[in-house]
Amino acid sequence: MLTPKDIDKTRFKERLFRRGYDRDQVEEFVDEARTTIEALISENRRLSGLLTPGKVK
Repeated sequence: MLTPKDIDKTRFKERLFRRGYDRDQVEEFVDEARTTIEALISENRRLSGLLTPGKVK
């Protein structure tokens, strides 16, 4: 799973003869970030449901 430290340390390689970053590498990183954030949101919702007043699980 992606951590904030992974995001901080990620650097994208520049390609020769072309300005900018390697598009495939950027897309892979974004996909992993999206998956991690979706998992965290889901877990947050699940845990928040356990804390709702009046609910005992």
